[in-house]
Amino acid sequence: ENEHLKPLAAIAEKIASAENTMTIKDFAKSVGEGPVKIFGKLARIGVLFRNSEMDWVPKQELLERGYFKTIVNTIPHGSRIVQHTTTLITGKGEVWLAQKLMEAS
Repeated sequence: ENEHLKPLAAIAEKIASAENTMTIKDFAKSVGEGPVKIFGKLARIGVLFRNSEMDWVPKQELLERGYFKTIVNTIPHGSRIVQHTTTLITGKGEVWLAQKLMEAS
């Protein structure tokens, strides 16, 4: 049985070690979910929360583990400047999150 799982383990290892990142919307597509549904699921299982600007951001612990990265952009909004945070999933985070979602189902 372990021999049968070796190719899957190799794929997971390759994804986990990848340097690239993806948005949560792209991750949702890759697992066959809509973005609204995936954001809701990730909030329910305690992975994401809304910050003061109402952006979805991961828990600090998950950033420190290397599952996510965030990018903060400043955007003019009328007479003020707003900070907008984009959350990206790392390769390591893709593998972890896919497993977390399977456990939550």
